Amino acid sequence: MPRRPQSAGPPPPRRGFRRTWVNDRITVDAPAGEVWAVLADIDAWPDWTPGLRAVRRRSGELVPGRTRFTMHIELGPLPVFPTPCVLYARDEADGRIEWGGGAPGTAIRHSFHVRALESGGAEIVHHEEATNALALLLWPLERLIREHDARWSAAIDAPLRGVQPRRCRHVGPGDGNW
Repeated sequence: MPRRPQSAGPPPPRRGFRRTWVNDRITVDAPAGEVWAVLADIDAWPDWTPGLRAVRRRSGELVPGRTRFTMHIELGPLPVFPTPCVLYARDEADGRIEWGGGAPGTAIRHSFHVRALESGGAEIVHHEEATNALALLLWPLERLIREHDARWSAAIDAPLRGVQPRRCRHVGPGDGNW
């Protein structure tokens, strides 16, 4: 019997404080293979994800456990927030891409899991959670993180429909437009 591919990232802590910021199920009227192609292209995420300004990584193949990248995220009125990440899993057969960061005993894990539906469409599970110290440290930003994740979930099918979602832009002190 085939084994389910394991994540290259550290296992989530079994005990402790845990906060789930998003656990959405999104149905898309597109084949699972097309959905996977959009979600697995991390370099293109900023093109269709409101509030995600950039993904910076070294060029080359995406290798779970070795590919490191930085997401530049806009969280409401805060300055653009660089978030270092590691690609934990990228498995087309399983339909799962997972990334995050942290330290021993504490982590943030974010994932998309795509599965084909009998209708010919696809279902996407969009999940993000933090554990222990990172969950406590980021608790004051929880509302902003949830809003960002909700916008991301809402925009997932935009590139499949050929629609460019409206980009979120906060105008505030220091950006010359205040």
